[in-house]
Amino acid sequence: MVAAGTLYTLTMTTEVCEELGLAMVPREVTAGLRPVMEIAGVDEVLIDWSSTRRQRIEDVLEGLT
Repeated sequence: MVAAGTLYTLTMTTEVCEELGLAMVPREVTAGLRPVMEIAGVDEVLIDWSSTRRQRIEDVLEGLT
């Protein structure tokens, strides 16, 4: 199931970027793990601002550690 989801995301992202003339770049989110592919030129501040799930996880993680 993970492989199918990964393939779907890659296919969709590639097609959308080709259609809109955008480029994808890898970004390391967590050291030691696979990078995630993101649209080139999007500021990291905007990515972090829009990543509410990641922030909620980080908030809970701080309370647990």
